[in-house]
Amino acid sequence: MKQSVKELYGGHFTIELINGSENYVDASTIREVPDNQEVFVGKNDDTSIIIDLLEQVESTDLKAAMTEHLEDILTDLTNSIIKQDDTVLRKDIIQNDLIITKLTVDKSANLSKEIENNHIEKGELLFKESEPLKTIDMYIGLVRLKEYETDILITYNPPQRSENENIVELFKNMILSLRLKDPSIFG
Repeated sequence: MKQSVKELYGGHFTIELINGSENYVDASTIREVPDNQEVFVGKNDDTSIIIDLLEQVESTDLKAAMTEHLEDILTDLTNSIIKQDDTVLRKDIIQNDLIITKLTVDKSANLSKEIENNHIEKGELLFKESEPLKTIDMYIGLVRLKEYETDILITYNPPQRSENENIVELFKNMILSLRLKDPSIFG
């Protein structure tokens, strides 16, 4: 997968988006996006990348800081894609001063109920592009800019029917490519 540099926040930051910036649409051209966010959606698939500039949380431990931010994210997700019977699995990868969290939303319980309610035999159910997914994966990285009291959350939602085994490495490389070009964004 190739990567190319994308300017963020009016050129204050740059990043190399997974699969190249030419494969994404800036969501702010389609809908309103908060000033503290940059959102990119895949032109040809259901990929999305969200970059949030957030007030730094008090926790100095990376895992605790990520947990504080995830509480907000999970609240939003519960209002949209996570249902009561879904299972949310979390796996943290910590290297040096970087934490990447993989969240997997397992929708199997809800899918089983759907099969029962529709009287579909399990052997008859074949998943096609238009049918519901059993699991949804997302990757969230935390970059801490302590000198500016800012946390940056980068969320990558890969194509949900992708079998790419290098996603964590590609995501990590994208996070590591983030560069602050103009600190005047912080006032």
